[in-house]
Amino acid sequence: MQFNTILLLLNVITLQIIIMYIRLAFIFFTILVIVGCSDDEESTKPNTYTFTIQPTFNGESFAQYDNYKVGTDSINFTRARFFLTNPTLHQGANTQQLDTSFLVELQQDDLAAPYQPKYQFAFPNSSFTAIDSISFLIGIDSIANKSTPSDYIIGHPLSNTAEYWTVWESYMFVKLEGKVKYKDESKYSHSYTYHTGMDTFARSISLAPTNKINANGSSTINLALDEIFTDINLKQDTLSHSNPNKSNQMELSSKITTNFTNAFKLK
Repeated sequence: MQFNTILLLLNVITLQIIIMYIRLAFIFFTILVIVGCSDDEESTKPNTYTFTIQPTFNGESFAQYDNYKVGTDSINFTRARFFLTNPTLHQGANTQQLDTSFLVELQQDDLAAPYQPKYQFAFPNSSFTAIDSISFLIGIDSIANKSTPSDYIIGHPLSNTAEYWTVWESYMFVKLEGKVKYKDESKYSHSYTYHTGMDTFARSISLAPTNKINANGSSTINLALDEIFTDINLKQDTLSHSNPNKSNQMELSSKITTNFTNAFKLK
């Protein structure tokens, strides 16, 4: 009788231990499921990539109307703007593109407002967890360049008639203007005007950082404006409207386009 009681007690204890282990296993499994779901949600959560275009001149922060040295001459900028089209993220063989054009303004028309010579754009809903590079077009792609400002609603970057050549049926891709003071002169009594446009002078740029860019951070694209004046003679190379009927303007536009393209660096 006593033996049976002890055996029954052992059975009860064993059953309780088994039930305890089953409960622990269930709790552990539930935790794994919750963590797994959390990881899945995190991996599918849209990421944001933000890029800031930061203009500089000779390694210093750029400011409109400030004076800068170019060789033995000095210049300033009264106007600086350009079109940036279809920025695209690259992750291996995969890409994500913003199908739009931005009119990047590095100038300040309202002199009473605080001056902030930067331009920012973002990819707010990216599935990429990191990217290898970013590419974009300086100018307008050949399809959009067949349109005119009247094809767009007011406020759209391509609705600006001041950025369109009616006579050559093209947008102006890069617009740089300013004053020049030659060596040994005391006043900025000369000027330069560099306007590029037409499909010939659209350029694609690809920028890759030293390391991959992780999501939800901000990256800086440096635009070294001093590089635009590489091999430019400010006494001779003063005017270009990309006039196809003037070979000297086309040659200067080609040089300005190449220099402008090389001026971009991803920090």
